[in-house]
Amino acid sequence: MATPAQPLNFVAFQYQGELPEVLKEGEVCSVRMIEDNYMRDVPLFIRGHLVKQGRRFEKFVSGEKFSPSRSSRKRLKLYVTGPPGCGKTAFSTLLAHRYAAGLTKASRNTIPAGIAATTATSSSLPAPPTTPTLATIAKEKRVLMILFRVQDPCNIIIIEGQKSKTLCNALHHGNVVALVEQVLQEATNPFDLCFLDGVRTSLDPCTALMGMLTSHTGDERKIKRIVFTTSSQFDLRAGDVQMGIDRAYEELKFDSFTQGDYKSAISNQPFLNRLLNSKPDIMKDILHFKTKGTPIPWAEQVDDEEECIEDGISEGEEKAEESNEYGTNDDAMKSFVAVAANLAVAQQYFDHKYFYAGGSARFMFEFTTFGVKDSLDTLFAKIKGDEWEEFASPTISYKAPHSVNTIMQQFKGRTATVSRYVLFEAYEKMEGKLVSAVKTAAEHSDNPALKGWAFELEQLHTIKTVFKNNSTKNSVKKKLISKEGLCFQPVENGEVSFDGKKLSNSPETEFESGTIIWCMKWNQGCFDAAFFKDEVLLTLQFTVGGDHSLKVQYISDLKNAIENSLEKEIKAFHHVAVVGGNASAFDNFRFKDPEGVGRNGAGWNLDFTVKTHKASPLVPKDIMEPGRDQFEAAHLCDTNVYTRKRAHS
Repeated sequence: MATPAQPLNFVAFQYQGELPEVLKEGEVCSVRMIEDNYMRDVPLFIRGHLVKQGRRFEKFVSGEKFSPSRSSRKRLKLYVTGPPGCGKTAFSTLLAHRYAAGLTKASRNTIPAGIAATTATSSSLPAPPTTPTLATIAKEKRVLMILFRVQDPCNIIIIEGQKSKTLCNALHHGNVVALVEQVLQEATNPFDLCFLDGVRTSLDPCTALMGMLTSHTGDERKIKRIVFTTSSQFDLRAGDVQMGIDRAYEELKFDSFTQGDYKSAISNQPFLNRLLNSKPDIMKDILHFKTKGTPIPWAEQVDDEEECIEDGISEGEEKAEESNEYGTNDDAMKSFVAVAANLAVAQQYFDHKYFYAGGSARFMFEFTTFGVKDSLDTLFAKIKGDEWEEFASPTISYKAPHSVNTIMQQFKGRTATVSRYVLFEAYEKMEGKLVSAVKTAAEHSDNPALKGWAFELEQLHTIKTVFKNNSTKNSVKKKLISKEGLCFQPVENGEVSFDGKKLSNSPETEFESGTIIWCMKWNQGCFDAAFFKDEVLLTLQFTVGGDHSLKVQYISDLKNAIENSLEKEIKAFHHVAVVGGNASAFDNFRFKDPEGVGRNGAGWNLDFTVKTHKASPLVPKDIMEPGRDQFEAAHLCDTNVYTRKRAHS
């Protein structure tokens, strides 16, 4: 291959992030990353999953095996897979700098005896090179990092010990192969490790780059070991197609974030402080949530951006000039997160956002709530026809488009939709196939939220199946019943959707008594479906246990829409938690905050009473005597009542 004519132009930069000697769960590191030719510091919360993956990485660079294999060959390749937003790139960047600085087991064997090492903590930056730290006395390493991007500029970074430099030549996926090969040819010393981040095996330039790097990897070659990082899946069982038959590899499958991971991160004041400092738009969203009870509507965010453009102000300048009661500097953020009530609001805000962001930390920590929703809607529009089938696959296919991979999450190598909002969109396209796929993923996962989604989707699909049966001519009509006595019968062609503002139905459907109302994609899990019969409204929430708040303002929204549509008053309200799981989950379930204490917004000034109940899973049953048992909720086991008391003065 011909060598490019232009000389390589590298510019040095100082890595300001922490380089902890030991990765500890619950600590926070700032990771200096380069994206779009822009350098920024990203706060990285060290969750337990990262500690485990860090140990496996150290085994790989030390030459130890950690994946089962019959191959006795030396393992020079590490494949890192996981959907976007699980922290692969940020964590790989941290690992690369720690390894180069001599802060891994593979680099510490040469430390002179009797010299004590000092450590950079999660609240301080690395000591300067003049201090005899572990990094300066251990054997430093050379690392080559290649960030392969399709729409954005690519980057090449060389790390030697604690010194870093980045290539300033115009770099894109069309010329990256030639420039990387030039870097390797001009290198006087081999690289101990190479990271190729952003692998897209469906693109010829990337597969050519992988092949070229592999040809230079091995003892006495330009690269000693190599790490391939991707949001797609490699065909490792047969040997990756582009790499040839090669089973001498290790593999790290990154898990997405769980709700528990988010709760731990948000309750960590240093992490929350750094996050809000770097993302003032999220801070503004939290303050709006605190005062209004909802995030900032997307239309208002778009209007703000358009005003900035009209005034000739950049978005970054506008965010810097925004004023709020806490400001945006470090001391102000520390003051905000130091208040327990503010931390509670922040936790509620991120719990609310989880409906859209799910397991993607990128969605959770990079976007506002409705910014995430807008991004998801944009991705939905790009997914065509059979591409929705990917959501029923147990793994992320290397053939799947980026628009699909971006809205997936992964746990223990099994994939599922990234959030409940995506789940219900995919269900509209896939129905039964998706139910089976999510159930399988949940069975192989320790993620409680995913188990809840599987039960929720299974119950919704049961209702949908009964509705379709009852809408079929000459079929034996069925009802849905729980062992506690909850019973209702969807009527023929009685299907309506509610988007939070208005009811919608097909032309042949007349909204009448006995109608099923689908409410999955807008109300944050307060209820997923509703049933209307004889001036009684039944709302259904599916869960696998735990404590749940009943967001009564959403029931109020549905109440108003039905009454406006039918021009009649609803006289009774029943809200039922249908609880799955074992007997203990059913016994322990309860509604918390029954009076709405601490809630803000006029929606909590109730003008009606909601009786709350819990029930076992719904099962279909043939109706032997038509006209009877069309609706019954009077004999359920709970007696909790949401009263007319206001939630605030």
